Amino acid sequence: MNDMNNTAQDTYENRCKGRVGEDVFEDYCTRKGVKFYRTGFDEKQDQIQKFWMIHPTMRHIPDYLIENDKGQLSWIHVKGTPRLKLIDLFIYSQFEQQFKGECGFFLAFCFKGQDPHFLTFPALQKKLTGLTVQEWDDGKQYVHLPL
Repeated sequence: MNDMNNTAQDTYENRCKGRVGEDVFEDYCTRKGVKFYRTGFDEKQDQIQKFWMIHPTMRHIPDYLIENDKGQLSWIHVKGTPRLKLIDLFIYSQFEQQFKGECGFFLAFCFKGQDPHFLTFPALQKKLTGLTVQEWDDGKQYVHLPL
């Protein structure tokens, strides 16, 4: 079984371990000479007590802001799994519509041994057609995105 599919039936605790996706993304940026800036909260490292008290919009700021060699900025939300919680889809839509400004906005699906797979939110929306909603042991609903 490859790393991309390991989280299919994982418990909540197992899904929350480590930051493989972020490490893959940062390694990719370093190799490609892309400047990256950590912007979002890291709930696995540098944990904030009572994190849940922060407004949901602020809790879900994308993980990175990157700058390409032309000086263009893009927000990047890193995903270490092809599974997306339904609530996160709403948050991505809200960010796309209200907060991205003049920057790009991409989801970067990052798995060990692979370069990130980047999707804009509109491209992500197109991939959702026909997907089956599933549920983890903690009751959170998700879809498995074909990448």
